[in-house]
Amino acid sequence: MSTLGHNSNTQASNWVAVHREMRFHPITGFLNPDGTPRKGILINEANAWLDLICEANWRDREVNNNGKVMLIERGQIMAARNWLAKRWGWTEDKVRWFVKKLENAGMITLATKPDHTQSNTQRRAHFSNIITLCNYKIYQTIGELDTLLSAQSNTQSTPTP
Repeated sequence: MSTLGHNSNTQASNWVAVHREMRFHPITGFLNPDGTPRKGILINEANAWLDLICEANWRDREVNNNGKVMLIERGQIMAARNWLAKRWGWTEDKVRWFVKKLENAGMITLATKPDHTQSNTQRRAHFSNIITLCNYKIYQTIGELDTLLSAQSNTQSTPTP
């Protein structure tokens, strides 16, 4: 069985488009509009993975990180463990374990970028975590999505004998 996620080799018909806002839907969502876990909802690893996919930048953009402008590329997220822990209602240790599990599976890479607003002696200890979703650019390409949608439409409209 192949690993599902951004590294699986699946056919085009096995993919669906999901709106980012579904995480906040009043019936099926798992987060409040402010990004905190919904009351009574236990966020599991599948929800956390979906949240990372939805939080990933869909285009390159510059962000302000404590006064330092940084480029966060398409398919990347700037996220601290404590922010993810609060967001998912987890401990920082569980977030660390989950991120390591995703890294080991080849689903993400984790890098740090120095925060240049600090002095040279402080800089070594202050980094921003940059999570890169592997193959995000492949699976989230608009041109490819059009092709996938056309293929799916043709498959669904073809009558079966």
